[in-house]
Amino acid sequence: CYILIGIAHKRNMNYKQAEENFLLAQKIVNELNISEQDSVINSNLGSLMSVMGHSDLAIQYYYKSLESKTTLDIKLTTIFSIVQEYYKLNNFSEVTSWCENGLELISDVSDNSFISYSFHFKLYLALTNELQNIEEILIETISFFENIEDFRHVQKYSILLAEYYSSHRKYKNA
Repeated sequence: CYILIGIAHKRNMNYKQAEENFLLAQKIVNELNISEQDSVINSNLGSLMSVMGHSDLAIQYYYKSLESKTTLDIKLTTIFSIVQEYYKLNNFSEVTSWCENGLELISDVSDNSFISYSFHFKLYLALTNELQNIEEILIETISFFENIEDFRHVQKYSILLAEYYSSHRKYKNA
């Protein structure tokens, strides 16, 4: 219940109340020894710290969350969150390391159920390593997310593509 209240406060930008509710939920989980909820709480605290601009704290919470993750989908979501935070901090060696970690986890899966993470991780690898084909990777990634109707990532990566064009003086493309 406190987790949901914390999420609601976060969405309403009542960050202090959100943090209080997440910490209260964590206290209850620890007292009742319900370890499976600890991961959810730490993930939400990480997300809250990220929104508040505290990337270092967000990463710490994501690490704690990752320690108790069980499903691949949840692990990949957390790894992607870690990648985004390290990218914000311009810590490209960590971005590269975590992207490679995520891609390695995906490579063990025989179906395409986690292909979206593959696009995220490959794009961040290209961004942090200044690959020559960054424009091609951005266009391919945007196209993929358009096809699956994930417009949040279409918008996010379209802005990156426009910034790329602008920085390379391709103003008409931007």
